[in-house]
Amino acid sequence: PFNYLADAELDSWWLANLVNWIFILIAMAAFVYWMKQLKIFNDRNEEKKDTSAHSFLG
Repeated sequence: PFNYLADAELDSWWLANLVNWIFILIAMAAFVYWMKQLKIFNDRNEEKKDTSAHSFLG
């Protein structure tokens, strides 16, 4: 199938890069989901934000 996409580049750049666009859309969806999850945890104040939360900070 990738040989077909390579040959299709002469006709349509968008079709030839279809696999790349699919990966970009998946990455964007994962990033949005990750940001939503971070906002949920941030709104609940579940993260320890004081300087003694981690042993290596002091």
